[in-house]
Amino acid sequence: MKLDCGRLQEHFSIQHIGMTNLKELEMYAPRNLRNEDVSTFNVKKCLISTDKISLRDWNRFFKLWIKGFNLRLEHLIIERNAIPEWNILLNGLKAEETEGEGSTKFIVRNSRGICAKIGCKLLYRDVFQMEFTVSK
Repeated sequence: MKLDCGRLQEHFSIQHIGMTNLKELEMYAPRNLRNEDVSTFNVKKCLISTDKISLRDWNRFFKLWIKGFNLRLEHLIIERNAIPEWNILLNGLKAEETEGEGSTKFIVRNSRGICAKIGCKLLYRDVFQMEFTVSK
């Protein structure tokens, strides 16, 4: 399912869509998207293109994943117009640095021992892509 800045009815929110059992969800410039909404998503693969969620909020999201939230999530892509500051994004995550494919990536482990990689790459000009991939 793709959401491209569409208006939703008053009683229907992005959170309602994300909570359904979806294989893939793509959102481009979603309005009123909050960290709490993303934390409740029940999707396997999610792409979000927004700068509205701060790095501190993404840090909170990753901490919730470490505690056991978003168990279905296998792949999260976040497109931003700013270079992520790793010290903010990874604060308190106990991430291990790993080198690969010409970029730096970090590995985090959740409470069930499942690992995920967090990485970043330049897509084009000023757009960066943060990628969160759960190991199988």
